[in-house]
Amino acid sequence: MSSLAARQAEAQVLTLEQAVQEALQNNYGIQVAMRQAERAELQVTRGNAGQLPSVDLNANYNASVNQAIAEFITGQTLDQTARASGLGASLRVNYTIFDGLGMFYRYERLEENAQLQQLNSRLQMENTVAQVISTYLEVLNQQQTAETAQEAVAMSAERLYRVERLLGAGQLTLLDKLNAQVDLVSDSTALLDAQLLLQQSKFNLQYLMGSSSALPELDRQIQITTGLDYDN
Repeated sequence: MSSLAARQAEAQVLTLEQAVQEALQNNYGIQVAMRQAERAELQVTRGNAGQLPSVDLNANYNASVNQAIAEFITGQTLDQTARASGLGASLRVNYTIFDGLGMFYRYERLEENAQLQQLNSRLQMENTVAQVISTYLEVLNQQQTAETAQEAVAMSAERLYRVERLLGAGQLTLLDKLNAQVDLVSDSTALLDAQLLLQQSKFNLQYLMGSSSALPELDRQIQITTGLDYDN
């Protein structure tokens, strides 16, 4: 069970801080950047810079089978098979005594590349955090818009109901009913648009969090903290 699914089992509210930590753990872009940083760090060795001897080991094995058949005038036949095999190995050690400080420059470049990848990893994390915060707030905003649109539809439906009753009593005209119907259709369309935008913003948040689980209810009491843990 994922951490998001576990939280859903315990509580139906996802806080902003939880969403950020989920993204730091599961976001694909962050994982790629961290792996690249780890590989770059592993490349920072004296051997890769050419400061250590290199060893080449070669081994080979040869085998052959020779068969000779001789037939004499006496009618006798001689059949002989000869087998031969050979095993060889060689070891070569290479070491550059001095290459004009090139080995030291290469080591510095390896270190600089590792530092650059670490910086890129950190930047990826910070960008993702900013995107999660923005998208989280967007979901809340779209939820509010959808709720407002839902209330407008309910009010328009109630208005149409009252107009139809008054029309039956002869107190209103067909034009009043038509206007009420137009308002209801307009509000219903706005509700559909708001719901689509809400679903899209929820999908975007799930993508940033690296989660395929259904998104729980978001916490509307936003608390921004600067104590985020980028290392875990």
